[in-house]
Amino acid sequence: MKALIEITPPHRASHRRALSGKKVSVGRGSNCDISLPEERELLEEHFFIFLLDSGCKVALSPQASTLVSYQGRSFRDGHIPWGEEIFVVGIRFRLMLQTDAKARRGFSAVCLSFLPVLIAAGAWSLLALPKTGDSNNPRGPRPSELFDEQAECSQPNAAGHRAREAEKAAFARMERYPFAHREGVEAVRLIGEAQRCYLEAKEKAEAIRVKKTLDAWTGILNRDYQIYRLQLRFALEKGREEEARARARELRNLLSHRNDGYTKWLDGIAQKRAPETLQPD
Repeated sequence: MKALIEITPPHRASHRRALSGKKVSVGRGSNCDISLPEERELLEEHFFIFLLDSGCKVALSPQASTLVSYQGRSFRDGHIPWGEEIFVVGIRFRLMLQTDAKARRGFSAVCLSFLPVLIAAGAWSLLALPKTGDSNNPRGPRPSELFDEQAECSQPNAAGHRAREAEKAAFARMERYPFAHREGVEAVRLIGEAQRCYLEAKEKAEAIRVKKTLDAWTGILNRDYQIYRLQLRFALEKGREEEARARARELRNLLSHRNDGYTKWLDGIAQKRAPETLQPD
């Protein structure tokens, strides 16, 4: 059983390196086990990979400021199963076992294909938000749609290049999502465009890979959207004005790309106006 890491820098072809020993250092320094001197955004010693039976533990060096991105979440220290990928400073790293990498990738694809369904089903059964509004006010406006239709490839004549460009931009946006929710919606739009561009460039394997990321991110944002709406409804029902204003501001940030009856209703709550005085357009 041989451990490998597949490295895909932005705008360049993938290549693989062997992983040996229990701890592997990665960076652009010559003393690293995996040295990538051409990647100027990496530190001399940027992160470490600890090999485990169930996958790898990935940990950033103390000097690194840009977090590791994995399935839309960012961390400094985390566990990555075999066959999965991470992004560090826009570089994609896939961790795999040579003997059963194909089987594991197939298993991951099947599992992730059910992720949006599981998230949607769980959110619906737990939250069960009413279709007519999110407060106990029957006149409240219907919630805005979180996402637009999936973006088309904006550069079909250079589809492969645009796909990688959009993918890198999407991960940069998703890293900022915990601090600015509007970044998450734009990240979903960009990763959707990346998938369309990969299809346009006839890079089917890359399109399938990116589709898994798109489904996972869409599930994360839809889950958060429903949770914030439920929290707002409960805060309004209980008369907790400060909590209601905080939830309304979070929702408004997530919906900063919208200007409709629902967002005006949220603005009214955030600005201390009684929500029942606002009607949908």
